[in-house]
Amino acid sequence: MTETAKSPSETVEAFIAAMVKMDFDTAVTYFADDGEYTNIPMTTVRGPAGVREVLEPFFAPILENDFIILCLSDWLSRETGVGEGPGLQGAA
Repeated sequence: MTETAKSPSETVEAFIAAMVKMDFDTAVTYFADDGEYTNIPMTTVRGPAGVREVLEPFFAPILENDFIILCLSDWLSRETGVGEGPGLQGAA
């Protein structure tokens, strides 16, 4: 779990920032053990190890990486609290 991400949006942005650098060690820290990741058309994987298993080979041939977020919304209610949604590891 990382201490820098505070909201769901910040968690997603921090994950993407790590992926831009292809820093898989940091990127997988944003996933809970029961967190699910689906990259269509691939199958859904669970937890940090599953995410790494999908992303590392997928990005292996790439020399440079960039992500563009077109829309991002905090989908957790303020009553639920950060980190209680499926797969989120944001700091409360």
